[in-house]
Amino acid sequence: CDCFNITDETTTAYQAAVRDLYPTDLIDWISLDCFMETSHQNKRDHLMTLFPFSLEDVEKKIKADIDYREVYCGFKRFMKLELEAQLEGLSVKKSWKECARVAKIAMQRNYAYG
Repeated sequence: CDCFNITDETTTAYQAAVRDLYPTDLIDWISLDCFMETSHQNKRDHLMTLFPFSLEDVEKKIKADIDYREVYCGFKRFMKLELEAQLEGLSVKKSWKECARVAKIAMQRNYAYG
C-alpha cells in the first residue's frame, strides 16, 4: 500500500468491500489484524523482522534465478501501469528506475507475506 501512496485506511476499506462482494465460507480472509493490534507500519516492520529478506537478497535472487527474474520483470511492468500518474513528468529511464525500486520492495515483502 505504502509503495503506491495508498493509505492503510483505503486499503482496509477496499479489503472489506471485496470480502462483502462475494460472501462465502469457502474463502478465509486473514490479515495481520488477526494476529496483532498495532499500527499498519508496525505490523509491516514486525513481519519483515520475523522473515528477513533484504533488498540485496532480492537483487541476488533476480540475478541467479531465471524464474524469479521473470516475476521481477512482471512486477516491474505492473508497477509501470499502476504508478502511471505518479511517474508523470519523469524521463523514461527515471520512471523505469522507480518501477524497479518499488517492484523490489514488493518482492521483498512477498517473501515475508509468504
